Amino acid sequence: MTQSTRLLLMALLMFPQIVETLYSPILPALSSAFAVSEAAAGQTLSLYFMAFAFGIVLWGHLCDRLGRRITFILALSVYAVGAVMALWVTDFSALLICRMVMALGAAIGSIGTQTVMRDAYSGEALRKTFAIVGILMAISPMLGIFMGTLLEMHLGYRAIFMALVLFALMLLLWTMLSLPETRPHNMQRVALLPIARAMLKDGVLLRQMVMIAGFNLMLFSYYQLAPFWLTDLGYPMTLFSYTGLLLGTGSLLGALINRRCTQAHVPARTLIRIATMVLLISALMAFSLRHSLWLLLPMGIMTLCYGIAIPNILAHVLDDYHNARGTAGALLGLGYYLLLGLGLMLSAISGHLAGTLLVTALFMLCINLSE
Repeated sequence: MTQSTRLLLMALLMFPQIVETLYSPILPALSSAFAVSEAAAGQTLSLYFMAFAFGIVLWGHLCDRLGRRITFILALSVYAVGAVMALWVTDFSALLICRMVMALGAAIGSIGTQTVMRDAYSGEALRKTFAIVGILMAISPMLGIFMGTLLEMHLGYRAIFMALVLFALMLLLWTMLSLPETRPHNMQRVALLPIARAMLKDGVLLRQMVMIAGFNLMLFSYYQLAPFWLTDLGYPMTLFSYTGLLLGTGSLLGALINRRCTQAHVPARTLIRIATMVLLISALMAFSLRHSLWLLLPMGIMTLCYGIAIPNILAHVLDDYHNARGTAGALLGLGYYLLLGLGLMLSAISGHLAGTLLVTALFMLCINLSE
């Protein structure tokens, strides 16, 4: 794999989180511009992940059927079309449709990149690769929130959609120039339903799916509700960009700790269990500090736990499905992104950030201890 391809994969891996957190700072502006409630504006995030889930299964299956390269090109084209449409809409329902089209395309950054990595690496090398992935996933929200806040402040919310169009077109051109085909030549076509049935009977995989959804819900419920929470506390939206830096730093520290532990051969299961326990303690702290800016301190610890746990779960969750990496990864993604979308829908309805964090942490600890 060439250096250019590695850099491209890093950019593609960061793509979904950057474009989503780039969008988060404009939620209050959307609420005002389209004359909808805060809960309705927050639902754009939950519907986004519902569509993202179906993008995961679509592109993952096509990665196995058509090949990795052509699937990336198709998906990035879909995203660019959705972003262009979003530039011109004046109706909130139309905006929701555009966002769902964008989500469908953005899903390739998750499933496609992981599939290519699993083509190139296996075993301990794959775990070390996902440790680096954790670092990139930590940096992505920092970049997205910071750039999104600056663009919204100085140019308005439509500048966000223009930035998304340009980002997608850049990645599309780079992919066409640099991404090789990595699908194994001797790979047999696999049917979707038999793999789905096998995964539904796999209790370990189902628990890990819930864990992935839970860790992501802790993170994205913050991006969904924090702009309104900060406004209610009387702070300006500029503060949101700085909180993104704090949370990103927490994720980055977690990813670096995980990388060091991986090099020291600490078992993945041990790291996940410790992260889940610390997560609950942090959620309890956040609930007690819900009316204060000090909530950001335990929130930072929660993102540290995310940076430790997620790479270890992703590295091993599909160990038993190496003959259908794209399809199995697609079905896994379908499951946890549907769960994430449902969780974000409920958190938008409740409008209670600290409560969402606490309930999710309690549920995740129960799931982890049941193994």
